[in-house]
Amino acid sequence: MSYGSSRIEFIDYLRVVVIFLMVFGHSGISSDGTARTLIYGFHMPFFVFLSGYLVKPRYSLSDSLERCFRTLLIPYFFFSIFLIPFNFLIEYLIGNHLSFRVVLGGIFEKLLMIGDNDCGPIWFLVALAIIRLSYDCVSICLNRESGKQRYYAILFILLFITLGVLDIRHIFSVLSFGSAIALCPFFFLGKLCKKDFRISIGATFLIALVLIVGYYFSTINNGYVDFAQLRFGNYVLITYLNAAVGCVSIFYLGKILLSNMHCKLLSRMGEYSIGVLGFHIIFIQLFRFLYKILFSEDIPSWYLLFISFITLLLCCLLTGIVEKINPRLIGKSRC
Repeated sequence: MSYGSSRIEFIDYLRVVVIFLMVFGHSGISSDGTARTLIYGFHMPFFVFLSGYLVKPRYSLSDSLERCFRTLLIPYFFFSIFLIPFNFLIEYLIGNHLSFRVVLGGIFEKLLMIGDNDCGPIWFLVALAIIRLSYDCVSICLNRESGKQRYYAILFILLFITLGVLDIRHIFSVLSFGSAIALCPFFFLGKLCKKDFRISIGATFLIALVLIVGYYFSTINNGYVDFAQLRFGNYVLITYLNAAVGCVSIFYLGKILLSNMHCKLLSRMGEYSIGVLGFHIIFIQLFRFLYKILFSEDIPSWYLLFISFITLLLCCLLTGIVEKINPRLIGKSRC
């Protein structure tokens, strides 16, 4: 368990591993290469999986909305303050014309993620808020003591499903509803893995290793996946099977190998994964730009790996500073 808190340490360690893979996946490695295909095949589903594993149901809509706003939407708006101007700066540097009207409309479209506009990787915070709120709505519907709240919860669920289907069908896209719907199964998979299946540690370890090998070959053959862009490889069913296998196998390997490990630094880095999600694109782009200016347009893989590691450290440091100033900005309470 965690050092002096209710946090589960091995989960924080897994967060560090997977958030680093996310940074590396965004560093500029080949979009059709093996590394990016393997990373994108499971990394976003894995964070949803962990959320499902850790979540506690809320039986009050107001409580659920307040929690989602406090822990996910406040950080979303905070990181947008940095990412939206950065996105416009990049557009200006590559020669796009930016009038006041274009910028003002662009801010609105990026915040609401209308069409193909977004604020970068923090789309995931909104998607996760939708997933958590949907889960609470289902819990309210199943609770006999919910009263009139049950009808509001049903309306929320129907609205989410409708917007999700419209997004997946590329009819109307707003606030990552399509990605939220697409990622929902992994949330409930995480809930399922909270149960004790009474399998020996040795057998669990061997099964997880076999599953990882299967994940490798199946994912490579299925092709590139991106839940943000609703790209599901060659076969949707295989994509979900691969992601589920990746989530479960890595989770149980981590549980076996890391449960007895105690490292305050790694625990804190896992706790700051939301800051890495929000800030890393800025550092990655700056490091890439620096290499192109000083050396060459062709950036080697070793440099991308190196800047991914440095970016992880810098983002954790910056998130720690933000926490000292106002922890609510990264989804934490003052207490």
